[in-house]
Amino acid sequence: MKASRGFESHLLRHLREAEIGTDRLFGRNQSLWFSGEISETDHLLSIGYEAPELIGQNPVFGIRAYRHQINKGAVLNFDTVSCGAVPYLRWTLGGGTEVMAGVAYSHDTISNLPAGGSAILRPDAGDRDRLALRLGISRGFAMPQASWGVTGQAELTQDIAVTSRDTSFLVSQGSLSMQATHPGGAVRVSGALTGGTVQMLRGNSNVGDRFFLGQSLVRGFAFGGIGPVDQSVAGSPALGGNSYVGAQFDFRFPGAIPGAAKFTPGLFADAGSVFGLNTIAGDPAGLNAVDDGLHLRASIGLSLSYDTGFGEISAYVGQAVLKQTNDRTEQIQVSFGAKF
Repeated sequence: MKASRGFESHLLRHLREAEIGTDRLFGRNQSLWFSGEISETDHLLSIGYEAPELIGQNPVFGIRAYRHQINKGAVLNFDTVSCGAVPYLRWTLGGGTEVMAGVAYSHDTISNLPAGGSAILRPDAGDRDRLALRLGISRGFAMPQASWGVTGQAELTQDIAVTSRDTSFLVSQGSLSMQATHPGGAVRVSGALTGGTVQMLRGNSNVGDRFFLGQSLVRGFAFGGIGPVDQSVAGSPALGGNSYVGAQFDFRFPGAIPGAAKFTPGLFADAGSVFGLNTIAGDPAGLNAVDDGLHLRASIGLSLSYDTGFGEISAYVGQAVLKQTNDRTEQIQVSFGAKF
């Protein structure tokens, strides 16, 4: 599952994405990987390392560090930079089950908020430190008795976080994904259900903790283009949401293009929503209420993937069929991923 909570990515999938890794760094069984994601206003750099033999094969020690910068643009009317690291331990329990425990630290800066901006965003300006205990569990499964080859995975993660601004909260996220392949391999069907929520224990949610989602939830929408906005402020800036739900379905047809086996055309259909705020007192004076309700968005479209031999390039052409007035759409989107 990849969902973007605030400005700590991730699960970020924007315009272009790349990942390069090796499992032969410094010796046997050690892994190092880099990733980068770039859009017109968004830049993410991430590095990860795992050393199975540092403290033993089970658990495996790993660490991920990142820097995420978002510049003022059509969706956000401020600049933000977030840097962080997540050291963790990962246990394999057998039967396709893994559990993870880690500590996530980040330092966030929000700047250049315009004068007369939203009263919901104004308290979040400046620097903030965040520390969280992160727990996760995932389980893969297969259904060999099915006529189609069916595989899937379920994931749950839980953060327990405190910040330097005297707030504390829980972040719960989950996903269920499945893939079925026709016995002849001519059709591949996949689907995923995702959801997450921020539950405040003390204080109101910060813009850096809320979910900002676009094509990672509903293709055909820009990053941050789904969810509550403050319509009483110039540019109707995105506010993010405390919760999200989504469903993605893909139908792919390997070998459907004669003489071009590396190309796989497909169709997709997505639906989802980002919603919920702790305070809805918008406009510069905090007098006009913001609509933070659960409003469903949906899209349909075409996909085309190309197998480069070391990764897959995918292009999506999406059409929003259900949207709100102030949503930001993005019809053509491209992603690239590779790991060695």
